[in-house]
Amino acid sequence: MTFSALAVILIYAVAVPLPGPSFVAVSRATIANGRMVGACAALGVTLAAAIYAVSALLGISALLTAFPWVITMIQIGGGIYLITLGAALLRSHFRAADNTLEPSQHSRSNIDTARLKDALSKGFAVTIGNPKMAVFFFGLFAPVAGQAVPTEIRLMVLLGIIAVDLIYHQLLAQFMAFMAQSDGARHLTYWLDAVAGALMAIFGGGLLFSAIGIT
Repeated sequence: MTFSALAVILIYAVAVPLPGPSFVAVSRATIANGRMVGACAALGVTLAAAIYAVSALLGISALLTAFPWVITMIQIGGGIYLITLGAALLRSHFRAADNTLEPSQHSRSNIDTARLKDALSKGFAVTIGNPKMAVFFFGLFAPVAGQAVPTEIRLMVLLGIIAVDLIYHQLLAQFMAFMAQSDGARHLTYWLDAVAGALMAIFGGGLLFSAIGIT
C-alpha cells in the first residue's frame, strides 16, 4: 500500500469520530431503543459512507461538477429530512416531560424487525442526505482516484475506509448501550432528544439556506 493510500485511511480514521448528524443518530437510537437498534443505525451510516466512497473512487465528482443541481437537490432533500427528524425528536422531548420514560427496558422487551429497519433507514438517510459528506469524500479520495493508481490500491483504500467507519460506529453503539444501563439513562435520553433535535434542525436549516444560496 502506498503512502498516499495509507494517508487517506488514517485521515478518515481521525475525521470519522468528529460529532455530526451520524453521531447523533447512532447515539440516540442506541440510548432510546437498545444495542441492536443502535447497531442497525450504525450499519445504515456505514452503508451511506460506502456509497460516497465508491462514488469518489469512480470519479463521480466530475459528474457533480458538470451537474451542480444534483448537489443542490441533495441539500434540499437532506435539509428537509433533518428538520423533520429534529422536530420529531423535540416533540419526543416535550412529551417525555409529562410521562415516565424508560426506553432501555422497552427496547429490550419489544425489539421487532420494523424497528431495526427503521433505525437502519434513518442512519442511512441522515448520512446520505449530508452533502458535506460528498465534498469530504471527493476531496479525501483525490490522491487515489486517478487512473494512474492501480485498481488493487484503490480497492484496498475503499475496504479500509469502510472497515474504519464500520468499526467506529459499531463501537459507538456498544458504548452508548453501556451508558444506557446507568441509573441516569432515562434523563440522558430526555436531554439527548432535546439536543439531538435542535442540532438536526439547525443542521437541516443550514443545508436549506446553503441550497438557496447555490440556486
